Amino acid sequence: MTEKESPQKAIVYIDGYNFYYGLKKLGLRKYLWLNFDELSRKLLLPHQRLVKIKYFTSSEIFSEESRKRQDTYLDALSTLHLLKRYMGHFQNDSDRWCVKCKQFVPDTREKRTDVNLTTELLVDAFKNKFDVAILITSDSDFIAPIEAVINNFDKKRVFTAISPGRTSKALRGISSGIIIITEEMLGDCQFPDSVKGKTGFKLIRPAEWK
Repeated sequence: MTEKESPQKAIVYIDGYNFYYGLKKLGLRKYLWLNFDELSRKLLLPHQRLVKIKYFTSSEIFSEESRKRQDTYLDALSTLHLLKRYMGHFQNDSDRWCVKCKQFVPDTREKRTDVNLTTELLVDAFKNKFDVAILITSDSDFIAPIEAVINNFDKKRVFTAISPGRTSKALRGISSGIIIITEEMLGDCQFPDSVKGKTGFKLIRPAEWK
């Protein structure tokens, strides 16, 4: 970058629900206490400047303990001044037969996370809020919005960042590039075990995430 060139504006979009269950499935719960500001900066090149982090998820409904862990983590994320949170919800459209339980159970589906992320990505592109967008996800549902930005804005690029052990050939084929988030990066970007919340309360890393 020359002296006359300005840094490229970068926004990081996080599919929080996809990221959380990806790490959980891989047995990497010890990295869930993640500082996304620090991680986002590791994903940038020297000529790029982080201007916003947008985190998308839905409220946990599967148990009281998991909801408490999520609330504690969301409060920790709220201490990051560049991060804005967008919440979806779960919806029960029907019941499904549980082979293990031998009974019908609610078939809950996460709603609005994908729509919220897609909307923010497209609106930010049209408002020229970024030069570079980085999506942290392995969900191929984002192919269409990624393709829309790349095809309609010649100078904008959209990269996909994928967590350890995950992949998506479809995203690899359409994105401006793929960034691999390594386990080492996750380890380097953890919050301290105790974080002072915005209200002054101590937020303690869940024991299950150690």
